Amino acid sequence: MATIATRHYYSNMKSYQRLPVLALIFSIIVAASPSLAEDTTDAGRLAEINTMYQDYRQDFPDIGEVSPDTLSHWINSGNVVLVDVRKPKERAVSQIPKSITQEEFEDQLDTFTDRPIVIYCTIGYRSGNFTQDLRKKGVKAFNLEGGILAWVHHEGTVEHEGATVQQVHVYGQRWSLLPAGFEAVW
Repeated sequence: MATIATRHYYSNMKSYQRLPVLALIFSIIVAASPSLAEDTTDAGRLAEINTMYQDYRQDFPDIGEVSPDTLSHWINSGNVVLVDVRKPKERAVSQIPKSITQEEFEDQLDTFTDRPIVIYCTIGYRSGNFTQDLRKKGVKAFNLEGGILAWVHHEGTVEHEGATVQQVHVYGQRWSLLPAGFEAVW
């Protein structure tokens, strides 16, 4: 009987001795796996924004899109209409300069048809749906790829009541992917 108990004791000891090795192997796997280890660099956050946007855009594959870089050029030329389709509490934190609300846009739609119309939201899903609806009505609208998140990653500014700020309403924790120096609000 003592022999069986002794064997059981040593068998359990060997299992416990393996735990640190297993923990080390697990931590190496987590650190090496992009799906398990969160990349907290700006480049990593931007990559996550792009991945999420590409997943979302499957719901509206045939719409026009514009990159943050192209939008920047259009803004500098003064020849663009920016429409923020986010909720009022999101817009109250910050907006891309010179953007108007969806309601303002819809009230004056006929006055904007001579310029490119760029629609944006946090990451591009809500704006993609609105852009799709506008395209069905014959309006030449473009969705901002990656939304306001991609915009600030490409050094686009945001403002609150005319002053440049470093805060963006990001809709929720999952979208808290702002570059360093920005504060996420939700």
